[in-house]
Amino acid sequence: MDELLQALNKIPDNIDYEYKKTKLDLLKAQLKGSEQDIGERKSYAQKIFVFLSVFTGIMLLIVILCGLKVLDLDELIVITLISTTSANVIGIFIYVAKYLFKSK
Repeated sequence: MDELLQALNKIPDNIDYEYKKTKLDLLKAQLKGSEQDIGERKSYAQKIFVFLSVFTGIMLLIVILCGLKVLDLDELIVITLISTTSANVIGIFIYVAKYLFKSK
């Protein structure tokens, strides 16, 4: 809100009231949009974290079951599963982190 007041104070007094009011409304809309973006980012970050956790847990379970000989998969399949899962998790994490923490 302080930013809004500072921006409003920069407008000269000889500018008419309607212009100031319109400018203030525009700044309020921008602030509301930024607040909404932050909320959505938090929401999607949490959903992606849960998805990645479940995905990684399932892959870990498959590897454990293969190690205990409960699930019989070829060694090449298990290696491919571990490699692609790791690449996916790291890739999605980097993408989300760049989106959430944009450099200005």
